[in-house]
Amino acid sequence: MKKVHQQILGLSLIFLLFGSIFLVSCNLPVLQQQQPVETISKDEIFTSVALTIVADYTKSAQEEQVKATMTQPVPLPPLQTNTLEPPTQSPSTATPEPTNSETPTLSPTPTEIPGAIFEDNFSNSNGWYKYTGDEYGFKYVKETYHIYNKILNAAIWSIRDVNYHNIKIEVDGKRVDGPDDGYYGVVCRLKDEGDNYYALVIGDDGFYGIGRMKDGEFEFLEDGIDEKGIINQGKNHMNRVCGVCNEKRLTLFANGEELLQVIDDTFNSGNVGMVVGNKLSGVGMEVEFDNFAILNP
Repeated sequence: MKKVHQQILGLSLIFLLFGSIFLVSCNLPVLQQQQPVETISKDEIFTSVALTIVADYTKSAQEEQVKATMTQPVPLPPLQTNTLEPPTQSPSTATPEPTNSETPTLSPTPTEIPGAIFEDNFSNSNGWYKYTGDEYGFKYVKETYHIYNKILNAAIWSIRDVNYHNIKIEVDGKRVDGPDDGYYGVVCRLKDEGDNYYALVIGDDGFYGIGRMKDGEFEFLEDGIDEKGIINQGKNHMNRVCGVCNEKRLTLFANGEELLQVIDDTFNSGNVGMVVGNKLSGVGMEVEFDNFAILNP
């Protein structure tokens, strides 16, 4: 009888054990009913972070660029012979510090340059923009007009705030300071606060070129090196620079001799003036201008 009781007790314990297991299992969550956990690979995580960083950097760069355009002159790309340069931009891009002058209120003087519709020998120091800063400036010196530029790879211009279509601009210029591969000359059809214009320039190292700033991006349409001795080379050597913007034809002259001619119809009117620029080799370009004239082409 004792053995029977032991068997019954053993069976009861077995039933109790299975019953407990059954009850516990009934209370467990059903795994198949859980929402799937979304997994992100390492590559996906890296891409997401990278895109965020790039987006933030781009936004920051754009904000800094907007700030820079309010104070800095229009940047130009490095100048190289017979190449078209990418923008930096130009500065662009970019808007330079105001360098345009009010229409000069000069008393009429006898025309000394045949055919001139406007001329200025800078004997009156109230006709053009004046400013002297650490990086660039415009000043009258002994009845001449100086533009200096201490910004690497940039151009500074000063204009007569009158709109012209087909026009010819002439001016005497000479480098009085700065690197020997800087450049200077005239601009025509400048508009949109300097985001668009043509530049017809020479350097007293023999460089010459016709460039176009379009929507803040600059390129030289054509350039070259004077091998005929047309440009008077060296510091303090005067050159008569002439730019003709006539319909689609842009022509650059130095000392009465044609250097270069290109065809471009991007712009058809705008302001005219003078420009001084540095390349990448150094800064401090300063040019003395005299006998500025505007003529019919």
